[in-house]
Amino acid sequence: MIAQAQAEYEAIVDEVRGHCQKARELRQQADELRCSGSTNPQVATEISKLLEQAEYYNHLADQKDGHPRLEILRRIDSISGKRDSSTIFIFGNIGNSVALR
Repeated sequence: MIAQAQAEYEAIVDEVRGHCQKARELRQQADELRCSGSTNPQVATEISKLLEQAEYYNHLADQKDGHPRLEILRRIDSISGKRDSSTIFIFGNIGNSVALR
């Protein structure tokens, strides 16, 4: 059961990383368009759309990084009775979260 909960946790971590990566790519596209120096209103509209999409992916990452991840960690704790001493989870920005063994 612990292995299953840890696998679910890793799936959430991977999903959050994917959302963060997509947001970074969209912001980079917006920056590239901005640096093109174009004064075309359609380019400005495209930049706004890219930044809105990036914000959406950041929001999805924030949602997954919070409650679902914590619920799985609580399940792992309740299954094992206490945190497995062979695994130390380091939290913070999910993109940098790691499990040390």
